[in-house]
Amino acid sequence: MNYTEDFLSVTEPEVFFDPGYDVIDASITQHDSVYYLSFKDERAPDEAPREGKRIKGAAAASLQPGRFNAAVYAKTIGEPMIEGPVIIRALDEDKWYLYGDCYMPVNAKFYAWETADLSNWDWRPMNRREYHLPPNAKHVSIISIGMAEWNRFTQVYNPPE
Repeated sequence: MNYTEDFLSVTEPEVFFDPGYDVIDASITQHDSVYYLSFKDERAPDEAPREGKRIKGAAAASLQPGRFNAAVYAKTIGEPMIEGPVIIRALDEDKWYLYGDCYMPVNAKFYAWETADLSNWDWRPMNRREYHLPPNAKHVSIISIGMAEWNRFTQVYNPPE
């Protein structure tokens, strides 16, 4: 991780998160005073059976480099070849959703899990009838928008009901 204030100079790099193996696709969600980091364990399944190429998690009370602890959540999520995790909170109930992007054997297939307690990292797999994502979606990003933005979006793109 580097920092800059002017995009002309940067600080020396610092390691933000290192569980002792390669990781990619990290995303961070905050709830109460805890930050939750979801990421993909890049180890091959034969190198790390039941862990490699799957989603894992870490937690920290601070966003300072080196603070996330992957040992807190030893449980992996999903089958091998899942990446691009993102966690979102439901707007209308006390529930969290975790989305993951499968890239093998079929590319662009999403999976979803849910939990009512983000702190315990106990995710229930959802079945395909419980959630809908656009076909061929990859590495989802989710943002909240207001009604004015939604109305402008629907005027331009006219999404199906």
